[in-house]
Amino acid sequence: MGKILRINSNGNIPSDNPRSFPGIAGSTSGANRAIGRLVCAIHSRSRFNRNRSPVYQRRWSKHVGGINNGIAGSNYGWPIAEGPASPPNPNFRDPIFFYGHGSSSTTGCAIVGGAFYNPSVLQFPSSFVGKYFFADICSGWIRVLNPSNNTASNFASDIFGPVDLHVGPDGALYYLTHGAQVFRVQATPSQAMNISTRARCGSRRQRLDWRIYVTGSAAKKVIVRAIGPSLSQHGVSDVLADPTLELHHANGALLQSNDNWQDDSSQASQIRASGLAPSSNLESAIIATLQPGNYTAIVRGKKFPRGHRFGRGVRSRSGRGFTVGNISGRSYVQTSADVMIGGFIIGNNMGATRSSSVRLGRRCRNTD
Repeated sequence: MGKILRINSNGNIPSDNPRSFPGIAGSTSGANRAIGRLVCAIHSRSRFNRNRSPVYQRRWSKHVGGINNGIAGSNYGWPIAEGPASPPNPNFRDPIFFYGHGSSSTTGCAIVGGAFYNPSVLQFPSSFVGKYFFADICSGWIRVLNPSNNTASNFASDIFGPVDLHVGPDGALYYLTHGAQVFRVQATPSQAMNISTRARCGSRRQRLDWRIYVTGSAAKKVIVRAIGPSLSQHGVSDVLADPTLELHHANGALLQSNDNWQDDSSQASQIRASGLAPSSNLESAIIATLQPGNYTAIVRGKKFPRGHRFGRGVRSRSGRGFTVGNISGRSYVQTSADVMIGGFIIGNNMGATRSSSVRLGRRCRNTD
């Protein structure tokens, strides 16, 4: 009946609950003593849930068309007032924010989900920290309230019947719709998680070259792999039996080289920890932190045998201040089974990925 109750976890009524409320004659007794404090109220219309701000140390509750600051012993005036009382009534506590009935981007019918943004991992800009997200079930929007001045701005629209809203441990915003679907909202852009090239090895001139361009102002950790024997399990025949891998700076200086990825124990432990260790010990892998600049990775076989080989450049983790601006592969491109195949996976380091591939085939031509 428009009240918020406060009881102990054992079912008893706390002795420090308020006994009286502004504008209400008499005092509570018996079971009515459960009308509590902290987030207690009477005459509050259709209250759906409440949230506590970790930044502003406030307890807020949401109801039809408004947000209230939860103050012990408050009388919010319903059904005499919906929103601020008009004329003002000293017995009523007005909402800190309210909006009218309607179907526009700033009107609706009821707030049914809300969450303060203060995660340990930020998916949104830092300016959102401490702000309050709330959704309207009828108009299908999500807005953001600034607790410092109690003003709201638009955030998302065209949502079908949002009924709940939470901030996840990954820093993204999750909302539940009336159609029993859960959606995630994030502000970080998708990233190139994995870019690879498969091509045929021939002579020394027919090696596979990878060019990696790191832009920005910070270093970037990457993993480069040369895969051969493990391709057999995917139906690839005539694989490169023992691929080798070199990583060069743009000036030609050799930075690292690898034949069998487990040979270097320090490198091997980091590669295992990344979850990207090759499945065959004969395959090669290098993990390196690259400063902004241009680099070349070279894949070839011992004594230059013919065979299919697979070069892969992998972004090991996300971050700020850098990006892999361009990754390209150069190889000897032929026809039929000897075309060059480029694959890439786009994701966001949150479990969501999309993959695709491109096949290039030309008769006896090199290509970038």
